[in-house]
Formats: sequence, structure tokens, C-alpha cells
Amino acid sequence: MRFTFLLILFFSSLSQSETPTFRLHLAGEPRSLNPSKLRGSEASYLYTNIFKGLLKYDDQKGLVPEGAEFCTWQASTRLKCKLNPKVLWSDGTPVKSIDYVKAFQKFVHPQSKSLRFELLEKVKNAKAIFSGKKKTEELGVHASSDFELEIHLEKADSNFTYNLANLLLTPLHKKNTGKSYNQWVFNGPYTINKWERGKRIKLTPNPHYIKSKGSHRPNVEILFIKNDSTALSLYEKGTLTFLRRLPFSLINKYKNRKDFFLRPLTRFDYLGFGPEIDDSNLRKALSLSLDYAELQKIMNALGRPGCPALPLSYTDKEACHDFDLKKAQKALNKVSDKSRNKRYEFVLSQFGGSDHREVAQWFQSQWRKNLGLNINIRQIEQKYFLHKLRNQPPAIFRKGVGLLNPHCLSALKTFQAQNNQNYIRFNDSKYEQILNKIQKTQSSKEKKRLCRQGIERLLETYSLIPMGRMHFAFLAQPVFQGWRINELNQLDLTDLKYSPYEKPDKTD
Repeated sequence: MRFTFLLILFFSSLSQSETPTFRLHLAGEPRSLNPSKLRGSEASYLYTNIFKGLLKYDDQKGLVPEGAEFCTWQASTRLKCKLNPKVLWSDGTPVKSIDYVKAFQKFVHPQSKSLRFELLEKVKNAKAIFSGKKKTEELGVHASSDFELEIHLEKADSNFTYNLANLLLTPLHKKNTGKSYNQWVFNGPYTINKWERGKRIKLTPNPHYIKSKGSHRPNVEILFIKNDSTALSLYEKGTLTFLRRLPFSLINKYKNRKDFFLRPLTRFDYLGFGPEIDDSNLRKALSLSLDYAELQKIMNALGRPGCPALPLSYTDKEACHDFDLKKAQKALNKVSDKSRNKRYEFVLSQFGGSDHREVAQWFQSQWRKNLGLNINIRQIEQKYFLHKLRNQPPAIFRKGVGLLNPHCLSALKTFQAQNNQNYIRFNDSKYEQILNKIQKTQSSKEKKRLCRQGIERLLETYSLIPMGRMHFAFLAQPVFQGWRINELNQLDLTDLKYSPYEKPDKTD
């Protein structure tokens, strides 16, 4: 009897110690854990699982409490959040209101040079602080008690609570100031166990995470793999358990497998025209000379390119560029010979992999066949690509835009004149008026109408070509369940578990 009992204990401990690691990959390595420096979904796959903010966004439920028990408007410009006292840092100490105050103050500090300052720009004194005219202590965020936080805005903004669900607005522990992760503490479901620069990051479950009681969350590894084909090969060999991007050319091959998943995403990816193409007739010709229906088939896309990558529920009706070769050639006839004979450069980031290059080649072919224009394609390293966009945008470029929040205004603000992400250098008074109206209205119907008008203004000036309703195709071994990816492409491993005997949940 005693022998049998010991044998059961042995195999029980063996199976626990041999629980496989949930292993995924990123094309690029996060350069920092400083939220003001984060950009794109690459770093977010790590960040959302080691830090949690006041709220989080769920596709079905909308905004749900995370670090807060609730956040309610006390007045049109005053928001009060009651923190959950059970939320702890990984060192066992409670997350307090002052941790959010310090984080938000650091986020708007002039030295932070935050790429997403707009998240807090509506907070009282934020703009003055960011421009160096006021001290960070004057920011309109206050800890009224250890677990009560008040946020004061300059003017009413009905969408502001969505900002609090953004991964960049997480609390700041006093230890989290150095560059070494070894001294940092975390409040998410995972902590960083080891960071091998250039190779991988190893995560272990946070024992003090509020939802960890009774949890058997597996360890996680994030490998840094730039090449999509290499990542796919490692997945097929079993090294990776989660392939976060399957090339669209392989969708038909994998779509009937039980480990295949397809997620629609809310984004605003586009093809932009830089200042070099300042002739509106040339931009018009480039925009209308493309067989968008053909490209949709090639990409296995959910929505037609030429239309924005936003859900149809965001607008009262769809606004798109259409394939119209007669109009395109008529516009081209108004372009000078010098501009028509010039060889333009189409630049894209290496982050896009083979998919983006294949699409760029399709554009190149269409413009050569339908307009007789010669376009050179150049795919460059991501850091240099972003540097080029900020300082000297190429004639044509492809840019992915992940939204900060799940609403139309988050997409349209990308092209505001003063936005540091406005790489097409769009500056239009009518467009600015539309965005101001969206921010002021409380009517959902009116917001949809104005959203469509904003998109139409971008299209009628032929400033960009929207890339259509986006989705990510990816593979995940069915023995791992509980992971979630929302429409903003945020991966949540809070409920991750190893379940070798359960059927895969295709709603994950």
C-alpha cells in the first residue's frame, strides 16, 4: 500500500516537472521594458503578460476590471478608480494608487519622449508638462488613498477609459528603474526568469498574481526569430508550440488542421505616399489602377484592399478606393513627363516578412502593367525603416498601424497634423474638424457617420491606400489552452494551461 502511494507521488511529480513549456516567437527583440519606448505588437506579447493595468479590453465584454475594482465618472472631467487591494506585485506587496501616479507622471515627463503621449494628453496639465512648462507633480492624477485614484481631464472625453486598458499605462514599482530585469518586480501572470539577449526570454508564473490560486500555469519562452520560414520549421518540429504568423500563401494548406486559427484584427494598415509624390493626379492614378479584388484573393483577406482595415461596425457605410483604370489613366495624362518617367522607391520593413514583399511585388506589377510606371522595391531593417519614415519618408511605403483603442478615432488620429506617427505628412483643416466633432459627440450613430467622413477625406485626397480588413493566421498546439488574442492583437496568457486530454477550444 505504501509502495503504491509512493509510486503515485513519483509519477505525479514527474508529470508536473515535465509539463511542456509554452514556446512562441517574435520577429524582433524588445529593446526596453519602459512603456514609453514600446511600439508595435512585438513587445506587447511580452509586456501584457508581465504587467497589468487598471482595466483590460475583451472583445465580447468590452472594458473589464483588472487592477481596479471599478472606474466611474464623478463628473464629465473627473474619473475615480477604486483599486483591488488583492492585486499584488511579484514581491508580495500590494499595488497602490501611488504606483499609478508615478507611472503616469513618468509617462508625460519631457525626457520620456513618449511615442504614445496621446494616451494621457487629455489629462490636466499633461501637455504643459510634456512641453516642459510645468512640473510632473502638477499632472491631474492623484492618490486620494492607498487604493483610490483620481484622474482629472482638461476637457470631457468619453473614450478616455479605453486608454486605461492600454498596456502602456501600467503601474510603476519603485524598483523598476534600472535596465536589469533581475531587480524588477511585476504584477502580471508571469515574471521574467531569464533574458538571454539576442536569443530568448524565459517567463515563470507569478505566484502572487491574483488569479494564480489553484493555477498550474506552464512556463513560457519567447524566442527571437526573424525569418517566417524558420519559425514555421521550428513549429513543425515541435520546438515552437505557438506560431504567431502563418504566411497567407499557406492558409489553404493549413486551414483544415485542428491547430489552425484565424483572427480578425482591428487595425489601419496602409500604403502611404511620401512628400516626393506631391502631385495629386499621380497619387490618384496609383490608387485607382489596382485590381483590389485580385489582391484580396492572393492575400486570402477578410476584406478587400482599398477599404480600411476597420470593422464595418465602426462606420455607417464603407468608404473605399475602387479599381477604375479609365480614371487612373486619365489622371496620369495630367502628370508631367518628368514625374511619369521618374523611378520611385517602394520601401517596406523586414518585419513584414515574405508576405509584405509578395504584396509589394504585386503592386509593382500592377503599376507597370496599367500605368507604365517603374517602381523599385526595397525591404529594410525595422529600426532604419522607422528612422526613414520619421525623417525622410520614401515615395511609397507600407505601414502597419495597431490601434491604441478599439474605436475609429484611435485610427484617424494617426493622421492628425501634429501626430508623430503621421508619416504621410497629412495636414488638412477639414480632416481636423471632423476629428474634433468625433471627440465631442456622445451619439454612437453620429460617431459612425463622422468616422466614415474622416476616411473619405483621406481617400478623396489620395493620400494613402488602405490595406483592407486584416486578420492573422497562426498555429497553436491544441494541448495548450486558455490563451486569448483580442482584436487589438494582444495576447493574454492569464488562463494558459496544459491540457493534453482535452479537445481544443477553437474560441480561444
